[in-house]
Amino acid sequence: MPEFDSYVEVDVDEFLSACSDREREDLIDALEEDGYVKRVVPKGSKPADLLSIPDLDWQDMIERLQGCRMQVSSEDEELLKKIAQKYF
Repeated sequence: MPEFDSYVEVDVDEFLSACSDREREDLIDALEEDGYVKRVVPKGSKPADLLSIPDLDWQDMIERLQGCRMQVSSEDEELLKKIAQKYF
C-alpha cells in the first residue's frame, strides 16, 4: 500500500491515486472479504469487460429480488414465474 512519512489525514481520493493497480485490487479484495462491497465485475476483468449501466441495473434488480424472496406476495411470485417461463 502507499507509504506516508508521518501521520496525516489523507483524503480517500489522494490515497487511491497513490495506489498501484495491484494495490487497488488488494483493497477491493479486502473490502469484499469484509462484506463492505460486492464485486459486480469478475476478478481480473479488463475495462472492455465491464458491464454497462443497463447491465448493472439488471444485476441490481435480480439481486434485490433474491434478497426479498420471503417477502414477495403470492401474486408477485406468480407474475415472476410467468415472466421466467416466457424465456425457458
